Amino acid sequence: MTLILRLRSVTNLTLAKANQFNNKLWNTCGNGEKGMNYMLSKFKH
Repeated sequence: MTLILRLRSVTNLTLAKANQFNNKLWNTCGNGEKGMNYMLSKFKH
């Protein structure tokens, strides 16, 4: 049970980091489609 909760908090942290990275990428790119394609290619692995 503790493991599941710990795993969930780690997942939430990872998602928050991914969102932060995505926002940074979005702002850097300026090109939304390019940013999305990059993120999708990252997550496919």
